[in-house]
Amino acid sequence: MGFEGEGNIDIHSPVVEHQAPAPRITEIPPNVKIKGFSSKQDTLFVRRAIESTGLPVENISKIKFVGALTDSYASVNTETNEMSFHLSFERLPRAAQFRVITHELAHECEPDKQENIKLYGSEENMQKALENVKRVASQTRETHIFLDGTQKQNVESLEAGKIDERKFLKETYAALIEHRYTKPKHLREVLERQNAETADEILNQLDDTL
Repeated sequence: MGFEGEGNIDIHSPVVEHQAPAPRITEIPPNVKIKGFSSKQDTLFVRRAIESTGLPVENISKIKFVGALTDSYASVNTETNEMSFHLSFERLPRAAQFRVITHELAHECEPDKQENIKLYGSEENMQKALENVKRVASQTRETHIFLDGTQKQNVESLEAGKIDERKFLKETYAALIEHRYTKPKHLREVLERQNAETADEILNQLDDTL
């Protein structure tokens, strides 16, 4: 089915500290409909949250609430570029919903897909973003200091052979973007604990990517 980024964020982590300044405001194209949510308020929140991040929306073909009870909050179908929100998402507080949305948007612009070069401006920029993620992934595995509880689970799954290296990199990338927007102080602290000498370089490259 081509599903990626199943939105399994750590909702028990601290609430949103503050949003990182968005480099721009994006606008969801009129042809991309937001359907299925139980109220206009919920629909409006999802729209405004997506657009407020400033993250690219070019890859999104549809945004829908599917009402299915799953073990994840949301998912992205990489074949159709549909972003789906599940029943468990609706039960989250708004701060956690925003983290899910940011996480899923990050999956839509992953730096390991050739078709995403247009989002980064050049092959060089995309490769820099990918190398930055690889550095964090490597540091995480070496130190066992994790971005959050979900990344810890991902490392355990990787070491157990349940997911591959590419999946781990995808989830690390999405977690980095998610935390840069919603928990920047926490992200810096984790990176400094992993390797104080590289923390600023990683954060600067992450901001260049954004």
